[in-house]
Amino acid sequence: MTDYIYIRAWGSFQGSRSYFVREEIERAREDKAPGNVIYKRADGTWATIDEVPEPNRTKLAQIAGIIRPGNKVYERRIYEDER
Repeated sequence: MTDYIYIRAWGSFQGSRSYFVREEIERAREDKAPGNVIYKRADGTWATIDEVPEPNRTKLAQIAGIIRPGNKVYERRIYEDER
């Protein structure tokens, strides 16, 4: 199972609240979405990191490389509001 690092990165990039990121990951899991999705569109399709223009795609990839579950940077960015 993927941990949907790009949804997490997109959430961080957009300043999304952690509950929203978790809900989006749950939707991705339920849909069995590929690991490169970043959010679900209103029409029910998934946007992917491949659709993000440069330089933002590179920024997202850099964030994704930093914020993995268990990483202290990730914990600060995504779960800050849960403490």
